[in-house]
Amino acid sequence: MDTNHPLYIGALDVSNRRAARRIIIAGAWANELVGPNEGGKSSALDSAEENLRGSKSTDVTPLRNGARKGPCVLDLVAQLIEGARPNLRITRTKTPKNATGSLSIKDSGGKDIKTPKGVGDQGFLNMLFDGAIFNPVDIASRRPGEAAAKFQARVSESMELLAGAGFVENKARLTTELADVVERRKVLKRQVSEFGDMAPPPKATRVDPSAIKADLDAAKEINRKARLAHDDEKDARKDAELLHERAAAAVERGSVALRQASLAMDGKLDEYRETCISAKSATDQASATYDACNYGTHVKKWADAEELAGNMKDISKEAGEAQDAVGVADNAHCDAVHAVEKLAPLPEVHEPTYKDTAPIEERLMKAGETNAAATKRATYDADLLKLEALSDELTQVEEKADALKQDLLDMVNDTDIPIPGLEWSEDGISVDGVTWEQLSSGRRWMLAVELAININERAERPLKVLFIREGGLIDDKIFGEIAAYCKQRGYQLWMETPRIAHKGDHQVIIIEEGEVSEIRTAEPADAADESLPWDDDKGEA
Repeated sequence: MDTNHPLYIGALDVSNRRAARRIIIAGAWANELVGPNEGGKSSALDSAEENLRGSKSTDVTPLRNGARKGPCVLDLVAQLIEGARPNLRITRTKTPKNATGSLSIKDSGGKDIKTPKGVGDQGFLNMLFDGAIFNPVDIASRRPGEAAAKFQARVSESMELLAGAGFVENKARLTTELADVVERRKVLKRQVSEFGDMAPPPKATRVDPSAIKADLDAAKEINRKARLAHDDEKDARKDAELLHERAAAAVERGSVALRQASLAMDGKLDEYRETCISAKSATDQASATYDACNYGTHVKKWADAEELAGNMKDISKEAGEAQDAVGVADNAHCDAVHAVEKLAPLPEVHEPTYKDTAPIEERLMKAGETNAAATKRATYDADLLKLEALSDELTQVEEKADALKQDLLDMVNDTDIPIPGLEWSEDGISVDGVTWEQLSSGRRWMLAVELAININERAERPLKVLFIREGGLIDDKIFGEIAAYCKQRGYQLWMETPRIAHKGDHQVIIIEEGEVSEIRTAEPADAADESLPWDDDKGEA
């Protein structure tokens, strides 16, 4: 099959697809499908797209409820003239058991085409038409921010189709390298921020505290020895006081014993004298009774006198013993007194002389503070070196990121984009220096259409067809510009709209309840259309 010339949709025949009962359309250069929602417009265009792209189409059309078969026949022709024989007839028939549909491709003679080995019918269609169908409404009708992203993606796709695999590989390499650099930049920024505000501490020279520590240890040793000597003096004083106390106690005990022995001896002597007096009186009485010849009384009195004489002997003995005890007690007392006299005087306890360590400790404390300040300064100097190294690396990384971004932009902008004035920078899409958000609605529409056609051209696809969904978003003036541009570029236009058809020189197909109710030429544009407030130079009204 010859695919070196353009192909257009010459005829579309859809049956039992979603809302479509039976829709038959003969294609013109500009075709507008008009009708209410759920009337079958989208079903017809989606079926045409599905015939070409299969499961890769935008919206797969299921069978109409209750239908047993849903064929869609698409005739592709080289010339849009009445009665032109189709160069390709693509038929896709769906059944309840085959949601994708059986595919048949015939040439102008009605014969099945021969596809390359291992490709198959759908693969053959993909080689010819994949990517050829693009809906500009998806870009132009979105909010500016979303539209710019979509448009940028289409620009990237167009440039990659133009530049080939080498461009794609280089872009992927630069993009990956940029992502790595950006990630490293994040890490460096976080590390730099962790240092915070670094105020330089005062400089300080480190001091060797060993000599000061030696002086302090020596002073402490002197004080330790003085304290031990003082403790020894206090212990000796206590021991001497104890000896003196014991000797004094012995003298006191001797005095008490001597007094007691003396009292006992005196008592015995008094008892002896009294007994002697009593014995003499008894003897005198015995003699008196004897003289009076009173022998009975004499005997009794004499017995009393003899008894008292015996008592005197006993008392005399006891008195001698008491006298001996006084001698013993006196000797003991004298010994105790002599022992006290022999005791050495109590030793003196001298107040210790300590060395003042406060000045040495103050010197050591100041040395510690100086060394702490020196350590803090050294840490600051080390951190400062780290920070400078990180800052230098961050600067290099940022420069590298900027260079990579510029390399990407240069590579992109050096690629031939077939839309005059179109530029792609880090800030997004711009045309002649005007950002996408600042462009008028009409200019955005025309850019989207230009991009769709140029993508198809650069892909060298033979099908020259542009589909526009939701055409109700376009006014008559913009529609007229789009239709004229498509015809100028040799492209067939198919558009669906739910409202009254646009004015202009194109074919209007009225679809209601799944069928074509009328096909006519649109009403011509009148002078009033010229004053619609959609002017590319003035912006959006």
